[in-house]
Amino acid sequence: MELRGIGIGDLAAEGEVFRVTTDFSPESKKHSGSAEDEIARLKQAIEKVANDMNDLAITEHDGEIFEALSMLVADEALLDTAIEKIS
Repeated sequence: MELRGIGIGDLAAEGEVFRVTTDFSPESKKHSGSAEDEIARLKQAIEKVANDMNDLAITEHDGEIFEALSMLVADEALLDTAIEKIS
């Protein structure tokens, strides 16, 4: 097996290899409410997680990591994709 990729450091390391693919097609699941209810729940969850990440960004030593995670969670393109899957 040939491993290919981009190195992320200038030091040697040894460990288990995990291969990541870009193919992501989760199976659709039935939801209990209307699409509008599910979208509202999703938006509330995103807001809560983003706020939690922002709070951690203020209090943690490496706050930039949590700030970046907050931005990722609140990404409009991801929300649009999720809404498309729900609808």
